[in-house]
Amino acid sequence: MNTSNFNTHRFTNVLLWETMLNKRKLATWALIFFGLIAIPQLIGLILARNNNTIDVTSTIAGLIFMAYLVAGVANIFTNIKTKQERINEFTLPASNLEKFVARYLQTVVGMSLAAIIGFLAGDLLQYLLTAIIGQGQQGWASALFFNFNNSFVGGFQLQSDLAMYTLTSILGLIALHALFLFFGSIFHKHPVGMAILSSMGLGILTTLLTVGATKILMDLSDAGYVVYVYDVWINVILIIFYLALIVFSSWFAYRKYTRLQVINNRWFNK
Repeated sequence: MNTSNFNTHRFTNVLLWETMLNKRKLATWALIFFGLIAIPQLIGLILARNNNTIDVTSTIAGLIFMAYLVAGVANIFTNIKTKQERINEFTLPASNLEKFVARYLQTVVGMSLAAIIGFLAGDLLQYLLTAIIGQGQQGWASALFFNFNNSFVGGFQLQSDLAMYTLTSILGLIALHALFLFFGSIFHKHPVGMAILSSMGLGILTTLLTVGATKILMDLSDAGYVVYVYDVWINVILIIFYLALIVFSSWFAYRKYTRLQVINNRWFNK
């Protein structure tokens, strides 16, 4: 069934189906964050009753979590790589839009929630163990975790008192997320690794273009020309560029999803 409209009931069923299909991956991701907090603290308490590892482990968890929020969307096509997986996907009684949105939410939101649940469970266990075994120095890793993520996002706000700078920073993060969605729709084999390499290549190219543009402006200035470059111009250009990148990447990924075949050709769709 491939109806064009968006039906909430069908969409909910597809989302539940995606969750059941990915339950092992969700459980594994939750266990990683659980173990990241609970195991180091347990080992530390066995070695020294006043040991405290949550400062380090919460920072590591925060870095992994933020990295996944940006780059994890590249995995959006990983569950439909084989012929049988695509047959199962295409025969679902839902529209392409419903299935695509469900895949996106499962890949980004579902995995993020699994990470948070695993982290909170590990945090509760380490707190109880520290209270029982330790010397009254128990603390919550979750507080450090959320403070770290707030600081991470805040670090992209060049001027928090100016709305345009804040908007540019936020759109920049969303655009980077959309770029990984774009690369994930192209590279179905090792999508995250290929997306990172491709992003690094684009970053190098952008740096070279920026250096070249700066040199041209400096040469014009040395030649006696007066060139004014206003911050507001740069921000407006960046906002337009980021919005265009977000829209294009989302459109391209959805179009690529609707054009998938049971038997894909090789190269990019391996």
